[in-house]
Amino acid sequence: MRKAWIRVDANTRIGRGHLSRCMALAEMLKADFAIVFLIAAANKSFCQPLLADWEVCYMEDEAVLLALLQKDDLLLVDSYEIDNDWRIKHKPLVHTLVDVNDIPGQISGAHVILNHCPALQPDRYTTDENTLLLLGMDYAILRPDFLSYAQNAPVQISGTGVFICFGGADPHLLGHKAAQELLIAGFKDPVYLVSAAESELTAQLMGYENFHLLSHLNAAEMRTHMLKVRVLLLSASILSFEAIALRKPLLALYYVDNQQLIYEGLVKLGMAKGYGRVASAKDMIGIYQDFEALYSDDEKLQDMVVRQQLMLDGQSKNRVRDCLLGSK
Repeated sequence: MRKAWIRVDANTRIGRGHLSRCMALAEMLKADFAIVFLIAAANKSFCQPLLADWEVCYMEDEAVLLALLQKDDLLLVDSYEIDNDWRIKHKPLVHTLVDVNDIPGQISGAHVILNHCPALQPDRYTTDENTLLLLGMDYAILRPDFLSYAQNAPVQISGTGVFICFGGADPHLLGHKAAQELLIAGFKDPVYLVSAAESELTAQLMGYENFHLLSHLNAAEMRTHMLKVRVLLLSASILSFEAIALRKPLLALYYVDNQQLIYEGLVKLGMAKGYGRVASAKDMIGIYQDFEALYSDDEKLQDMVVRQQLMLDGQSKNRVRDCLLGSK
């Protein structure tokens, strides 16, 4: 079986977003490739618990790649530390070099560029001749629990309450503040907050009977809780793609630059209502008005779910697999 090396970064500073995306990609490819993650040794303590089910090479020096990579291999890279010079150097060493990318621009040294940002146009990239562009939600990188559900998901609104998540770390404590805003405004339906972050608001929030604090959920648990509710409040990250796979109405925001294009695409295509850019927890003050306007509008919610169904069909695994098996 051919090897697929996945070079990705994740740590307490940048979070696990890139790694989560690559783990989903690994699930999509594991039937056809022997997967090995390539992780900087400095990130071992952060990544090791998350990659317990995968083969991993922790690198003290990236020069080790020169000995590991073979001409028939697939090399996938998802890291802001990887530049054009790095890709140009390593491209001749493998069969196919795939740049898993969320910020378009001038990209050299990749056989394939994969960016599942909705509504993204090829003219946002300047590439080498014959570079294959896999752009948009036809190539959505999602975990099996969500892709399988999307294939036969009911196109109708359901559930009660709200599911809030801005990543497990949530460095700006956006989730706690959003939950507080909803609860002090008198929202009575269940409020599920996924966060492992410590906040001075936690004690107050736990005093509400309809508030539920969750953390360290696996894919199946995430799916179960997301399906319970009527509306999701999420960042424009892979979380928003999971919401769309479950056909769940979504109020989205972004707080880092690499979420902006996803946010703009989701809103443009009507798959989410936009709250805008958030710089700190203070920007969540007043979010209840936007949330309630969406939560109480059955017509808007149903239209959003229909648009989600049109844009994500759950077949992206087959498209990505076929393209990478047949590339170059």
